[in-house]
Amino acid sequence: MDRVFWERIKKLVAIAVPHWKTKEMFYIVVLSGLLVVRTYLSIWLADVNGHIVKAIVGLDFNMFLRRVFALMLFAIPSSTVNSAMDYFSKLLATAFRERLTGYFHDKYLQNMFFYKICNLDSRI
Repeated sequence: MDRVFWERIKKLVAIAVPHWKTKEMFYIVVLSGLLVVRTYLSIWLADVNGHIVKAIVGLDFNMFLRRVFALMLFAIPSSTVNSAMDYFSKLLATAFRERLTGYFHDKYLQNMFFYKICNLDSRI
């Protein structure tokens, strides 16, 4: 990756996110927040798993059941965050495609004429 590559990426980002008050920037901020939340959830999951192993090694059945229940409760926010991340990443991809397609359409296809073909049959 050389300087030319980074200059081209910079131009594409400037087209895809023209200013701070766009829906694309909102999606990026939301995705960043969801990534932070998922990181904290992953740390909490590692802690719960460690406690489960500790309860198994210590042969503490009651503690094991409590930790497994906590692990089951973990599935609710975890699945919500993962689904939200998937949803917002798809929204961001669609918004980028719309913005880039509009830009290239305006730049390269501005004065072109398009004709509609009607009544398609075998004579064409």
